[in-house]
Amino acid sequence: PAPYEMTLGLIAFGEIGREVAVRAKPFGFTLIAHDPFVAPAVAARYGVTLTGLDELLRRADIVSVHAPLSKETFHLLGAREFALMKRTAYVINTARGAVIDQQALIEALQAGRIAGAGLDVFEREPLEADSPLGRMENVILTPHTAGMSDSSQVAVRHRTARNIAAALAGDWPETRDLINPQVKAHPRQGPAA
Repeated sequence: PAPYEMTLGLIAFGEIGREVAVRAKPFGFTLIAHDPFVAPAVAARYGVTLTGLDELLRRADIVSVHAPLSKETFHLLGAREFALMKRTAYVINTARGAVIDQQALIEALQAGRIAGAGLDVFEREPLEADSPLGRMENVILTPHTAGMSDSSQVAVRHRTARNIAAALAGDWPETRDLINPQVKAHPRQGPAA
């Protein structure tokens, strides 16, 4: 089917999920996302409808994973979740490998419970040389190096320099670059707001 006939489901709708939505929207995808930490109004600004995880898995033709790895997201997608997906659906993981139970994914692919996968990360890295994933025709594997382009490395250096200059001038660095952005709400001492 054409993209305008397909639903793209985004698991996690942070900065990267939002950028994926921006790039997918012109193709006409119906965009849905699962992220318990994002308000529906924020998602709506991107043309995205928030759903529960099970609903996303049932509806999506493509499931794109952008969740960080935590206790709550470890093996977020396993045998139960793959069984909910359409047999024609694809899963893409560019986030963290262990968000997907790799053995359950292999079994779902081998049994034809889902159509295929695009994996940029693996539960154990590097991927074992004898992994069935490396031999499957319905799997695309990439080496998680998108952030290593010349232009992205220059952009990171420029952003870092801007943030250092801001801090030295008594200003706050960009919020997205703060490890603990909550400090801006309750600073003990620091840049003027």
